Amino acid sequence: MLAEQVLTIISGIFVGVYLARCIGPEKFGILSYVLALVSLLTVFSRLGMESILVRELARNKENASSYMGTAFYLMAMGALASALIMNLLVFFFENDRNIQIYVMIVSLGVVFQSFLVIDYNFQSQIKAGFSSFSRSISLIVSSIAKIILAMSDASLIYLVIAHALDYVTIALFLWVAHCVAKQPSFFNCFEKTVVRPLLSSSFPMIISGVATIALSKTDQIMIKNMLDAEKLGVYVAASKIYDGWNTLVFVLSMSILPILVHLKNHSGTFYECRLKQFFAAFLWISILFSLLVSLTADNLMSILFGARYSNGGATLAILIWASPLAAVGFVATRYLIVEGLQRKIAMRNWIAVGLNVPLNYIFIGIYGIEGAAGATLISLFVAHYVIDYLDKDLKHLAKIKNAAFFLRLRTERSLDE
Repeated sequence: MLAEQVLTIISGIFVGVYLARCIGPEKFGILSYVLALVSLLTVFSRLGMESILVRELARNKENASSYMGTAFYLMAMGALASALIMNLLVFFFENDRNIQIYVMIVSLGVVFQSFLVIDYNFQSQIKAGFSSFSRSISLIVSSIAKIILAMSDASLIYLVIAHALDYVTIALFLWVAHCVAKQPSFFNCFEKTVVRPLLSSSFPMIISGVATIALSKTDQIMIKNMLDAEKLGVYVAASKIYDGWNTLVFVLSMSILPILVHLKNHSGTFYECRLKQFFAAFLWISILFSLLVSLTADNLMSILFGARYSNGGATLAILIWASPLAAVGFVATRYLIVEGLQRKIAMRNWIAVGLNVPLNYIFIGIYGIEGAAGATLISLFVAHYVIDYLDKDLKHLAKIKNAAFFLRLRTERSLDE
């Protein structure tokens, strides 16, 4: 799984950079706009099953086929319904006929995300190697196809089709892995009694997922509609560096969860000490990275993306400073899970979205794409720091973050050491 995540990061950055260089800011902006719109569908096509179904399959191994089959059809219906709604909205509110066609093509591919139930089944059996290998092969095939299309100066619609086929390719390789591992069939196993428990458990995850996607894509959608596709292309190019770093930090943050759980259960004093150290490490490494990027932003944009993107240096220099806040947010999420405060995670995301939309509207109108970067920075600062002082359950977390920032790290050792 770690190898898959590393491959995903590398592909996301380098393939994205190559596409941006080859097709130019305007086409890259249109492609990014279409993908941003369709990304809103992924929440409803997955229905939060990436967490819920894994848990239920692990608990109910004897009824695995029923849970998989039911989740498969629920996810497929969710994807079809949301794709229909999205295409209707685009048809009525988007005047560009090409964009309407592009959204329709990619949204149809999202339906194949229902095959992710195979991935969740492997995870529940602690056999994630099967699904990770399948997804990695699919990613390699997809990346090669996009690079070839970009090199051959293919029409934008072919790149759109390639992105739609990403979902089909992943589904195909997962199905092959499912057959190779001799897992039971699930296509004829829809169980009505399972529907309600699955949906009731997944609803909070859907709400949180919508907020997460909205926070990451709202600025792109607003830039396209308030400015133009070319400026969106420059903004997304700058975001590639920011997103790539955040993805790496997110993957690393996932590894600290079992450590925190163990310390919470066995050593309360050392638990808080280690938590401060994690916050300090993630925060200060991100601060140093942000400083380096902001000082070289203009040259970095020109070297990576070409001269047509050189005017994105100021945007990158602002946006990259949201990385330390995002890093703190990742660690705080692990803390909230350990403390049983998962509802606070969704609350933070929705507060960030609630701020991000009006701030984007104001700042984009005044400052352009630099304003969008500033809106993201302010939204994350409020959601991941200011809100801790306004919530009585999180005031202690604010103290821990302050100690980490000022490097006031205690080193007491627990008795069991």
